[in-house]
Amino acid sequence: MTEKWGHTRDGGRMPALTRVHDQLADLFIQLRSLEFSEIGALGMPTPESPGITIRHRPLPVEVALQEIEHLNPTVFFPEKTTFKTGHDYINALMKLGRNRLFKTKNLGVDSREAASEVVYAYHEFYADQGPRWVRKLCSIDIDKGPFVLMHGDMALHDVPLQDLPPL
Repeated sequence: MTEKWGHTRDGGRMPALTRVHDQLADLFIQLRSLEFSEIGALGMPTPESPGITIRHRPLPVEVALQEIEHLNPTVFFPEKTTFKTGHDYINALMKLGRNRLFKTKNLGVDSREAASEVVYAYHEFYADQGPRWVRKLCSIDIDKGPFVLMHGDMALHDVPLQDLPPL
């Protein structure tokens, strides 16, 4: 019997799947030890600055989704921009949410009542809870870093897996 991905008949994990999980856990533990002074995307070394470090803007999935709709989300995440504080990054994310609400042609709601609920929820969050939450977050020491990589920062092609059987 060839080894396949998934689970055995008795519910246990196949050795190949266990090996993948072990390798991913090891990778994430190593990445967690890296700390950065800014929020952004990693960039390769340059002659002026050796080493891999934060050089580019972060690109949340929402930016790509809004770009497809031509909502101009990169105004909040300009090229070559990094964020020095959590406050600045969260504000950019909040502006991105506002951008979708006010510029999208289809909010995914099918009635006037549902649309009213979305707008009301938006107003309640952004007028009251959002700013209060951001102020509270920014009043603690972590606002200025250090920042760490998170699992969402990695694309599948960035994950080095070794000695895996074919799918």
